[in-house]
Amino acid sequence: LSSSTRLQPALSAEELARLAEQIRTGVARLPEDSRHPVSVQGMSLKQGVDAFYRLRNYRPVWHDPVLLDQLLDALADLHFDGLDPDESSLSRLKQKRDQLTDLTSITARADLDLLATRSCMLALIHLYRGRLDPNQLDPQWNFPTHAMKPQAGVQALNEAVEKRQLAEVFDRARPQQPGYLHPRDGLLQLYAIENKGGWGQIADGPTLKPGMRDARVPVLRRRLVLAGVLARDRAEGKDYDAAVEAAVKRFQ
Repeated sequence: LSSSTRLQPALSAEELARLAEQIRTGVARLPEDSRHPVSVQGMSLKQGVDAFYRLRNYRPVWHDPVLLDQLLDALADLHFDGLDPDESSLSRLKQKRDQLTDLTSITARADLDLLATRSCMLALIHLYRGRLDPNQLDPQWNFPTHAMKPQAGVQALNEAVEKRQLAEVFDRARPQQPGYLHPRDGLLQLYAIENKGGWGQIADGPTLKPGMRDARVPVLRRRLVLAGVLARDRAEGKDYDAAVEAAVKRFQ
């Protein structure tokens, strides 16, 4: 986070005014997204970006390094929702962020602001509505689309950036059902295990049964600890005892 703060010097009032005017011009030139068209009750993504900036009188958002870092963190977190952060241009935004200096032109800053806003809105729509249109996958789909008032969504995003609370609007966009949140937490835990080196490989051999003593059990114990079903103080030992048996059942 400190790198973006260092590389984004504060802009003067004159520079902010020029940036706002450049954003106004840039919004008018935004193309409609033909590859991944997104529409919320008749409002296209381009129209949503325009509505957002009109609400702000085209004032920039992402020149604020705190907000930009919050956005990058939120987009990276989409990984745990089963979404591809780069579909919301995470890598491009990181590259543009890392290239910011006090010599960066107003045009380049406007391009970054527009890209960040589009990426943010696209990610929120995917979280709230889903990435795919289920009717295109199955014509027999009979569940209603999650209702969403586009202007209310634009207002909520503007309030979030004004309060520097971007993570909260992303959290509200996610489905709140336990059937979604629990698997998401599980996926987060699995990626954490992967980052620590992954599961230990357990060698082939006879089926482990209660009461057995085997050289493979310490590896199994450590795997169960990583899975959160066996206490850390039981990570060592060759005995397939009652605690290991119970942990295996919990894991299963």
